[in-house]
Amino acid sequence: MSKPSWVVDTPRSEQSTTRASDLLSFFLLPLIHPRAALTRLLAHDRRLGLSLLVFLFLGVVYTFSVQLAYSRGIGAQVEPFVTIPAAEYYFYQRFWQVPFFLLTSVLFSGVARLVAIPLAGQGRFEDVLCVSWVAQTLPMFLTMWLPETLMFVFLPGTPIRPLWLDVARQVAGIAWAIVVMVMGVGQVERLYWPRSLVVVLAGAIPMTVLTVIFVR
Repeated sequence: MSKPSWVVDTPRSEQSTTRASDLLSFFLLPLIHPRAALTRLLAHDRRLGLSLLVFLFLGVVYTFSVQLAYSRGIGAQVEPFVTIPAAEYYFYQRFWQVPFFLLTSVLFSGVARLVAIPLAGQGRFEDVLCVSWVAQTLPMFLTMWLPETLMFVFLPGTPIRPLWLDVARQVAGIAWAIVVMVMGVGQVERLYWPRSLVVVLAGAIPMTVLTVIFVR
């Protein structure tokens, strides 16, 4: 099957130079020319390390927020599935936050790669992982981390209101990340967007289930 016309070949650079501007560019990838930025990312010989650094930033700031919430006596905002009292939940979540983010992104990428194979995907696990890391970071930072942290700081223990606004910002963040993932996975796997969407949604199922269970 021929590749989609919108998929750009990304020749691997043997000696890509890494600059701070690369990290900033890949952090802003979901916002500024995402398709062109994905092409640059996938052509970079240090793409895995750069993508990981971008994603670790999200894990670190989330851990900071969890620690902040715990230090201010804020318990889990939603009743936990696991048998940990809500008042003590953030004490434990601060230790697993970064490993959990890494685990779910690896799980997403593995499932996505497996689903892509029978759909004529031609990509690599590592490149899907890079896409998942950069596609999630900025949307989650702006729509999840920032408003929740501001509430912890200025209105501790108060949920975001009205309810529709709280739901809308979460849906917007998830949809935004999925759109970027579909573009990126399409490039990696050489798939048209409908198949890329199937791959992304399949990979997102186990990630979502684990997030609903463990992140509060």
